[in-house]
Amino acid sequence: MKNDELLNSATELTSYCDLLQLGINYLENVDYQIKHGDEWHGAYLIKSGQLTNLIDNLQYICDHVQNISNEICPDEVEI
Repeated sequence: MKNDELLNSATELTSYCDLLQLGINYLENVDYQIKHGDEWHGAYLIKSGQLTNLIDNLQYICDHVQNISNEICPDEVEI
């Protein structure tokens, strides 16, 4: 890969890290609330479908990070 392609890949990876941090922050907040006796947040996360959305977003990020990795190191791609 050329330097400009690597820079683009690095920029994409940074964006995905930012998305992951949003999910981490949300889960940390729910975890804190549950640990301090407010189980409503955990139940709401599940009942509202937000947990499924979070899982879908994490899978989306995982897939895209793997694609970037495969572009950077194509010889490592499993067939």
